[in-house]
Amino acid sequence: MTNVSAGAKKGSRSAVKAGKKTVAAEEHLITVYIMGKAYEVPAKATIMGAIGMLSGFCGTLTTPMAANFNIVPAALLELPDRNAVIKAQVPTAIPLLLGNIILMYVLVFRF
Repeated sequence: MTNVSAGAKKGSRSAVKAGKKTVAAEEHLITVYIMGKAYEVPAKATIMGAIGMLSGFCGTLTTPMAANFNIVPAALLELPDRNAVIKAQVPTAIPLLLGNIILMYVLVFRF
């Protein structure tokens, strides 16, 4: 079971390149608990992963690749159009994907 704490911590990371200065950037870290063990992870990566998984769901809704969710129900319902289930899900998938893109821009890439 995964448990994510709500508190954000500040940490810093530094990158050293050969012959160049050390660059330090402030980065917000959050604590994520996986099977009772605490991990410090970048907050932006966590947000991007969560929104990315939901965006992948949008792709599943609109492709015949996920046969169990799209083609099998059409066959079981004996629909004349094999892609009828996909066509019914597109009005949900497109606004959801656009919302995810806006959230990703605002929460991850803007700051």
